[in-house]
Amino acid sequence: MIFFYLSAGIFYSLGWILFFRGRYLPSSPHQNQVEISIIVPARNEQDNLQKLLPRLNEQESKPAEIIVVDDQSTDQTASIAKKHSATVLQLFEHPKTWLGKTLACQRGAEASKGQWLLFLDADVQPEKDFLTRIAGCDPKPGTVLGIMPFHNICKTYENASLLFQLITVFSTRAFSWPKPSQALGMFGQCMLIHREDYQKIGGHEAVKSQVVENFSLGQKMNQLGIEKQYYLGKGSLSMRMFPTGLADLIRGWSKTFLKGSSLVPTAWMTLISLWISSAMFTFFSLLGTEEPWRTYSMMLYLLFAFQIWWLGRRLGKFSLLGGIFFPLHFCFYNVIFFRSLWKKCTGQKEHWKGRELD
Repeated sequence: MIFFYLSAGIFYSLGWILFFRGRYLPSSPHQNQVEISIIVPARNEQDNLQKLLPRLNEQESKPAEIIVVDDQSTDQTASIAKKHSATVLQLFEHPKTWLGKTLACQRGAEASKGQWLLFLDADVQPEKDFLTRIAGCDPKPGTVLGIMPFHNICKTYENASLLFQLITVFSTRAFSWPKPSQALGMFGQCMLIHREDYQKIGGHEAVKSQVVENFSLGQKMNQLGIEKQYYLGKGSLSMRMFPTGLADLIRGWSKTFLKGSSLVPTAWMTLISLWISSAMFTFFSLLGTEEPWRTYSMMLYLLFAFQIWWLGRRLGKFSLLGGIFFPLHFCFYNVIFFRSLWKKCTGQKEHWKGRELD
């Protein structure tokens, strides 16, 4: 029994190691001149664009241009973008070998004129000094910036993303200790890359059929020796995921779950699984042990609860209850896993924004 408790304590430390270097986008008093073209892939994003585009137009540091790529939207995406003075590109053709987002990003990059390309998802919300902060990082060719937006929570069900967000960050090795020589992926919601580096990796065309294109792009960068810098977006860039309900949240995480995990090296995924298993061990040992082991289980349980809550608060406005009742998050995580596995084994396709995904 002592072995299990010692193991759980050791694996508990993995949570801190995997997030050891978490840092926010710095605030710099210096404003370097960085010519940035902002590219926003958009499919049925009229509501999000009405929030995003005014914020981009109000930036302290003005971008060279704002390009919205309308991916065959059936709402007012294009007209909203034009209303807010963005350049609108419309995709009328959609080759079968491409996914919607990768095609939109590629076409936007091809039409842009800036030396730096900033790819933004339509559901992010930057603060007024966001581009100033990016310029303050003094980006150089050969280095790509990835920023994880702070996750805003407005409804209770949105807290269900807590564990998925943590595992996303863990999987990229973006903030792990010691500093990884080649972190695995990028943050797809916000990526700044120099045009020469973008062309060097083959653009989004190199990952045109990938659902989790950000991981595949990160691997391309590793192969070519392109460095990556990662930041947390709290105070500079936020987002709200799946505001339309729990069903969309389930579909959203399901579409990336198995694909994403398959790109993470087995050894690294094993470490994450050990952390998860150790947390759940403390819960089950509370139910099935007697004193003095139950006291030890409670101590470990509270340590995991605090850790999950504290790390979650670095990523978003996740509630304290999410940490206290973390086993519920792990149960939901397993529901998504077996749902995704069942769909894969039975050949069913996931649907997202009116399209089928392989």
